[in-house]
Amino acid sequence: MSTGFEIRPVQSVPASPASVSLRPERQVTRTELPVEKVVLPPSETQNRSLDQNDQSRKLLSAINVKIDDLQSQPIKKTTFDNATNELVFRTLSPETGKVVSQFPDEAYLRQRAYEDRAEKVEQAEKSAENLSSATRVEKVA
Repeated sequence: MSTGFEIRPVQSVPASPASVSLRPERQVTRTELPVEKVVLPPSETQNRSLDQNDQSRKLLSAINVKIDDLQSQPIKKTTFDNATNELVFRTLSPETGKVVSQFPDEAYLRQRAYEDRAEKVEQAEKSAENLSSATRVEKVA
């Protein structure tokens, strides 16, 4: 009884090697150019100088971009206000140099300076009263 799965030998056909030419045949003509039209490859020093020029240009453009970024950013300054004995944080415009924002506000600083001066005047008046009362001498009999 046959199942239909039979292994049969395959007959091979002898292959004939194809003739393959590794060097294509073409007709070559010699060309002679005048000396002024001859193009020579650049020397290594020329390549290096071109590379350095390209690197210099890239570096210069990167520096210019960074400078533009820095010039467009707001300027931040911290100062000490002697009238109020407080630090003042200011943000300035890079184009005009004017104050864009400030902490603490100018109004708060003026109020604080006014209160400090009023307190100093009050203390001076009290010390003057204390001096005048201390200098009085009463006679006790």
